[in-house]
Amino acid sequence: MRIPKEKHDSAITDRDFFIPTDALKKFKQKLMPGDILLERRNWFMSNIGIPGFWPHVAFFIGTFQDIDRTFSGIDMLAGQVPSEYLKAKFPRICESMAQKDEYGFPKSVIEALKNGIVLTSFEHSANADYLAVLRPRLSTEHKFKAIIRALGYHGRPYDYNFDFDTDNALVCSELVYKAFEDSGNLSLQPVTMNGRTIIPPNLIAQKFDELFAKDTRKFDLVLYLEGNEKQGTFFRRDAADFRKTWQYPKWDIMQR
Repeated sequence: MRIPKEKHDSAITDRDFFIPTDALKKFKQKLMPGDILLERRNWFMSNIGIPGFWPHVAFFIGTFQDIDRTFSGIDMLAGQVPSEYLKAKFPRICESMAQKDEYGFPKSVIEALKNGIVLTSFEHSANADYLAVLRPRLSTEHKFKAIIRALGYHGRPYDYNFDFDTDNALVCSELVYKAFEDSGNLSLQPVTMNGRTIIPPNLIAQKFDELFAKDTRKFDLVLYLEGNEKQGTFFRRDAADFRKTWQYPKWDIMQR
């Protein structure tokens, strides 16, 4: 299935993304609620204003079935069904989450897009040229709390000012930062660029590389799919390959 590019952003090419929705079906089985998605689409205008190779990050929260399977039994729920807890806390949001997207895929991702903080499907969000799935090294309860915090920002507008000092509007990395802000080990430290406090998505990949062999490592790599402009397709790569990506040129078309 082809998802129109205007659903993502302003592209300056008319080709399909290298990672199609059909291919994502088998990879989706590897994901768990609480995973973080790093995404890149080559030749997109929005890449210009975002530092580094990786311009977008999204948060995989899973379906209600995924949530119940992952979080049942955690102490904070005191025996309550995880999905029922969320439905009681966020009735309108969960009503939307229970509906499939316009392409018939279940909503399982929360992310900041140009129309604000929205629920999307994994198939829509990960329909890209490059995709990395990172799993935070956190307790199951910490991940559930991060999902609760992320859902609390649903419906807020996109922050075109990239201002991390307020949360009335958010960018993609700010949503992930706010979701995991009180999660101890995963605490991501914003940096100052051009007078603004931000966390570029590329910084997440950089930290993965720098901490890879250390006890302070914050993520495990679940999946890395790398597009190839010359061959017009994608290849599955390993952690050694992913570790290099944060150093790729911003307009990377380097291929093997």
